[in-house]
Formats: sequence, structure tokens, C-alpha cells
Amino acid sequence: MGVCLAATLGSAATVVSASGDDDRPLTALGGVELLISGADYATILDHLLTANTGVEPEHLGIAFHNAATGERLDRQEVRELMGPVRQDGAYEFLSLATEFTGGALPYTQAQLELLMDAAFVASMRQPPDHISVEYYDTRTGPVGVGGGVSGRVPERSEGTRSNESARVSPESYRPATEAEVIAHFERLNVRVPQRPGYVVLPLMAGAADDDALDAALARQIARAEAAFDVRFEERIAKLIDVSPEGVPRVSMVGYYTAEEDVLRALEEEIDGMFYEANAEPDVR
Repeated sequence: MGVCLAATLGSAATVVSASGDDDRPLTALGGVELLISGADYATILDHLLTANTGVEPEHLGIAFHNAATGERLDRQEVRELMGPVRQDGAYEFLSLATEFTGGALPYTQAQLELLMDAAFVASMRQPPDHISVEYYDTRTGPVGVGGGVSGRVPERSEGTRSNESARVSPESYRPATEAEVIAHFERLNVRVPQRPGYVVLPLMAGAADDDALDAALARQIARAEAAFDVRFEERIAKLIDVSPEGVPRVSMVGYYTAEEDVLRALEEEIDGMFYEANAEPDVR
């Protein structure tokens, strides 16, 4: 059985917290935002880690500093904290994951190993006070100062924000904030009965023009089915409009079916957002 939404985000949240300009943490509905986009695993990883580190994958560097001496930390110290067997096993898992995805992951094996080490230190109940992590842009190099086990990220200029906005393509469009997700799907005014064996999920797709929207939506449905081990059954409502960024987009709410444990996890993510007692489906 494939990995469900909760499991996917649970593993990623060990390393990062998703944030935009308001540095908001990962939430259950934040996970729904990624589902809406129909993102694949590489896109999810790229979004989450870039949001947390402030650096695009191709330029991300990770440095460990010794805050007590002001020098680089010997990585052997992290290895001893983690345990050689555990670290080697984690690295092997990352290698297998990289091979399994056929090179689709946006990070190199070396980057993933450093991120794994940083995640381990950050997850310790009582991490050593002197270990300090810095995420930096390899084009400018590290500044030599970390931000504790949570990590220091580069300062973001207005130019950087503009460049990031320019990277958004119609196919990768998704709402920027949790509030936007809620407000957008409230416009559909969808309130339907809860069916045994089904979950109601939202989905959104962007395209270069209106004619390409249906094809983009079909691709997103297929990606959601594969990524979250669900099967699309019935469309409830559909809305075509233009995003604030000028991207033509199609939004859909529909019934999906899946194994019981997957349904349960997805229901927890959606948290009754589309259900209303005795409501009739608005099938269009």
C-alpha cells in the first residue's frame, strides 16, 4: 500500500517546518495544501526543505559549527551521538530512496546525509549546547555562524523573493497560505454527506491557458491517486478561475475511496471541512 498523506508529511516534518513569509509551521491543513497541488514526492521535499532552509536545492549547503570554539564541528561527533550503525543504516536508506526515485529527488546524496544529521541533532531531547547548524547558499558560502540545532538560514532580500515568485509555473501553482486554501474552497460552498468508505478531498491544478485545465486536473487526480493510495470516484463541485498571480486554475472537490487506515488518516487531515449533516451533494 502506498504512503498516505499523514505518513508522507510526518516523515518530512522531522526535518523541517513549512513556512512562507510569515514563517508559519506545518499544520494538518498545510498538508492539504500540498495534496491540492497534486505534488509528487520530489516537489513536496523541495517545497518543505526550501521553506525551512531558505535556499533552493541546487545551491543548498549545510555546515555544522562548534559554538564553543567558533570552529567547524567535527562530524564524527554527530556520528558518535547517532551511533555508527544507526547512521550507516540511515545513509543506506537515503541511497535506496534516491535510486528508487530514479534521480527525481532535488537533493544529492551528500546533501541528504547532512540534512539527516541535522534532523537527528534537532530531534534530540537534550541536544549538546555547542552544536550549531548553518544552512547557506553555496554561491556565497557560509558566514561561519549557526543558529543552534534549529539552524541559521540566509537573510532574504526583496530580490530573492522576486526570484522565488518568478519560479512559480502554472503546473506547480498552489495557494500560498492556509487561509487562502480555506477561503478559496469556501467559495465552492461544498457541504456533503459523509459516506462510509469514502473521503472528500480538494484538488487544484494550474495551466498555461483555460483549454489545458481539464488535462492538468486529470494529471493531478492521477498523481493524488498514486501518491496517497486513493481512488477517485465522483466529482462534487468544480470551479474555474484565475489565481491572484494570474494563473488559470481549476479546483475540484470529490469523493475518493481507499483502505480504512488511509481513509482515517485523510479524514484527520481534512477535519470535516466539507461535511454537513443532511446536506445534498452539489454534483455538476
